[in-house]
Parts: sequence; structure tokens; C-alpha cells
Amino acid sequence: MDRFSKQYVFMKQLSAIILFSCFGLSAISQGKVLDAVTGEPLSSASIILFSSGKKTGLVANKEGVFSFTTSYDSIRVSMVGYRSKTVFSKEFINKNYFEVRLEAVAAELSEVIVKRTTALEIIKKAIAAIPTFQPKENFENKGFYREIIKDKENYFSVAEAVFAAQFHPAKRSYKLQLIQGRSKEDVAYTRLFEDYHPGGGPQAATGKNFFLDIPDFLDSKKIKNFIYKIDSIVQFDGRWLYSISFDQKPGVKEALEKGKLLIDMGEFAVVSYEAETSPLGVAYIKDLTGSDKIFAALLNIDLKRKSWRARVDFSKVDDKWLLSHIESEEKIGYKQEKKKIDLDLTINYEMIFTDLLSTITNEITSENEWKRKNLVSNLPSAFDPSFWGTNNIISPTEQVKNIVEAIGKNNNEANVPAGLINDWQYLNRNLFVSYQKNDTITMIPIMKCWWEDEKSGGMLFKEMNGDFSVQANINITKNSSNEMRRDSCQK
Repeated sequence: MDRFSKQYVFMKQLSAIILFSCFGLSAISQGKVLDAVTGEPLSSASIILFSSGKKTGLVANKEGVFSFTTSYDSIRVSMVGYRSKTVFSKEFINKNYFEVRLEAVAAELSEVIVKRTTALEIIKKAIAAIPTFQPKENFENKGFYREIIKDKENYFSVAEAVFAAQFHPAKRSYKLQLIQGRSKEDVAYTRLFEDYHPGGGPQAATGKNFFLDIPDFLDSKKIKNFIYKIDSIVQFDGRWLYSISFDQKPGVKEALEKGKLLIDMGEFAVVSYEAETSPLGVAYIKDLTGSDKIFAALLNIDLKRKSWRARVDFSKVDDKWLLSHIESEEKIGYKQEKKKIDLDLTINYEMIFTDLLSTITNEITSENEWKRKNLVSNLPSAFDPSFWGTNNIISPTEQVKNIVEAIGKNNNEANVPAGLINDWQYLNRNLFVSYQKNDTITMIPIMKCWWEDEKSGGMLFKEMNGDFSVQANINITKNSSNEMRRDSCQK
């Protein structure tokens, strides 16, 4: 159906909460982490903000940039292979921009260490130590999430959100609640996905805490399927770490991972790991399972999982090590002949937890839980830092800003009838994108809401009661009277 035909589509229920928040004029400082010698930016450097004994976590973006409100006493910047540096408030207060230069720390792999222990022995000690460093009591923290989806070189979705996360380690469960979020979608693409939504939201990433999920390469029952090797010793935030590479063994008929682990030499805590689909296991990737597989077959969807990679970082809070940062990329092939869809999707997401290990004050109810996709406001083409108020986020890179701007340009052109772009007057961007030409107004909503169909699994969904979409052309009938007439708007 032509998107510009005169139409209204209303589902039975429409439930939306629109929050208007006013924040104080908190000053925002922007820093950049650089190599002290080369001047090159240091991607994903760890940032800890200190204020009255409280710690807040951040991470530098791909360009080494980070930002925060200046209500902190000091910050500490750390990077693997570099000497950490503390910056006090007098160095960044009332400054819009400042730089932090880190010095590299060289470390040689001692033959004594190599002879004294093996990589497999270190892995076994790390596995044994995992329960020691996991919290036993329920706790909550705040997180930020950004997801970007593209087909080859065409970007068609950006989503960002600040959310609360509550964890129940004994039950191996957690709940999320959306605090504030926004998104941008290229309607030329997203209108195709009525049966499938490629975005995963922060749910899967949140599950990377070890008390919720243990990766195969740290599972005592599965380490027999891997080869481990000590590569080097590196420094991070004053700690010396083993850098251990791993890969699945030849002949293992499973889709396992290859990558690198950073393990504390003293406590044997896992500080970080990078993992990706091993080339030896690509042939054994399971595309869909369970109800997802059945649902895809009914809709004639051919979905192929091609590869996956991730970096996962942990931070020490008191005597526990908790998930603090994750970045991931997944490649998926998606075909649906009936709709003539043939896409190679790349899904990138990054997430940080900022306020770590806080006591739960109010439990997230099932009504407020972030199931999969919640109501979000539209992301304007120009990034506005004040949107987040005092919430800390991962600073957007210039590439992310350009992606959002490009999608916005595509939508502005797509939302106006072909051939009439120059004749249509842009009206507003509150709840609808509105254009007017003569006595006709075209409105396209910039907010949406849908709920996951639990039976369809994590990737596929179908519309349920409560979903809605609205799109209409409204012809305005001129009326000399100020009274409203029922026929003043024609469907």
C-alpha cells in the first residue's frame, strides 16, 4: 500500500507514556584519551569518575572521546598496556575540552613464568575463582546502550537508551527498565520488517555477567574443546595480567570461539575477553532453533547467522568483578522471497554500566519491565547532548552523527510524496513529522511501540494487541465558523 494514501491504522489499545523532563544547566566536559608519544586516540579506554566516595564508570568511544557532567572530584583513565592517570577537577572544571595522554608500559614475557605455569592451568584457576568474584545479594545499576544496524553500506537504524538493570544472582535472572531512549530508522528499510526485527536491544548484552552465563571457553566441562596459549603479560590500572589466546581444537564439530583473555596474575579474575566465531566452527553455526525455527519456516524466512564477535570488560567494585562494558558485532543473512528481501545485515551494539553495585530500592514490576522494544522518542538529525540530562553515555563518534544525519535526510525525502519535495512546507517534529501543501497535511509518527511475542523467540515477532502505527493525509476543509465539524478531516 502506498505510504501516502489516505489511511488510518489504529490497534485496539494504545498505551504510551510521554515524559517531559527539565534538567538543570549542568556543564558538560569533553575529554579525549591519547597516546602520549604518537598522539593517536585510544579507543575504548576505561574511565572511572569519583565523587564523594562514589564511583561511576564510563568508556571512551572509538575516537578516544568521552564526556560527563563536571560534578565529579576526579577521574581515572586506564587502558591495557598503558600507565593509568588520575585527573583532578581543577584540570577540567569549567573546560569544554581537555586531553588525557597515557604512557605505554612495556612488559616482557618472563621465561620463568612460562616454565612455572601453563595457559590451561591459568584458565582452570580463573574458572575456579569466578564464583568468588560474583555478587550473592541482589543489586542494581544504570546502563547505556547504542545499536546500529546496516545492510552492507546502507545504515537504516540507530537506537540509544539509558536504562536501569536489576540483578538477582541467586535466581540467575535480571530485569531492565527504560529510563530514556531515542531511535532513528530509515523507513525505506524498516517498513520491510513486519515479521522480523534484527535489533536485539540490551537484553542479550546484559546477560554477559558470569553469574548469568558462562562462555564455552570458560566452562570447565568444555575447555577440553579449546587450545590455550600464554601470549604476553600486560598492565591495566596498576594490575599485571596474563594475555591468553584461545581457539577451538581442529576436529571439534561445533561453532565455538577464538579470541583472547586477560586474567589478573594475582587473583586470577577475568578482567576482559575478546571472542569471535572461530573459522574452524563456521560450518556448524546454528541459524535458528526451537520456536524461532518453526516461525521462520511458516513465514518462508531464510536467516543465516554468518559471524559474531565481541569484547567484554569487567570492573572491580569492592571485592567483586562485574560486567562494565561490552561491544559486539553480528552478521546475518536474511531472505524472504515473498517480499523480495535479500539483505546482509550487520548489527553493532555497545553498552556500558555506569553506576555499579547499588542496592535495589524499588523492584521493577512486570508492567514497567523493558521486554524488548519500548516507546522511544525520535532521534533528531543533530545530536543534542542536553537530551540525556545528567545521565552518562558513550559519546557518539562523528561516524554515528553522520549516520543519523543521513538517515534523517533519507526519511525527510521519503516522507514527502515524490516530485513534491520542494513544494511541501515542514511543520514540526513533536509527535509527528508534518508537512503541509495547500490544504493537505501529511503526518508521519516519530514514535512507536510494540511488544515482543514471547512465543516467537528472541529474534522474530508478530504484531499483538497494543501495537500501533498511524499514518495519514488530512485534507483541511476551510470553515468560516470556529466550531469544529466532524467532516473537517477526511479519512
